[in-house]
Amino acid sequence: MPQGEFPVLRRRFSQAMVTAYGEVNEDRNMIHYDAAAARAAGFPAPLVHGAMAAALVSEACRAHFGPAWLSAGHLKLSFIKPLLVGQLATTGGRPRAGAPGYEVWCRNEAGEDVVVGEAECPEAK
Repeated sequence: MPQGEFPVLRRRFSQAMVTAYGEVNEDRNMIHYDAAAARAAGFPAPLVHGAMAAALVSEACRAHFGPAWLSAGHLKLSFIKPLLVGQLATTGGRPRAGAPGYEVWCRNEAGEDVVVGEAECPEAK
């Protein structure tokens, strides 16, 4: 298992990033692109695609576990709260108590969990 601190990555997802991702995956849900649609759905601003927050966690796992992450890594995530466009997302992780792998998360700038889960990479050295 790799030694050292789990990487803290920070990313502010812009509307342009969210729109570009939506074009690639053909997500046409307007809560990601239109402030009025997001407000009508009960959100104060458009939402970042959940997969984008999950990808940031995976990027931190790749930095921590090394190249083995790409072929042998396992990530199990739960989506807790929406991340709003323009909010700063921050990853974190710590070794799991009494179990292999790490507890991992992505939090918004208020320190609230957006994505939480578990990461393992048995082949990492």
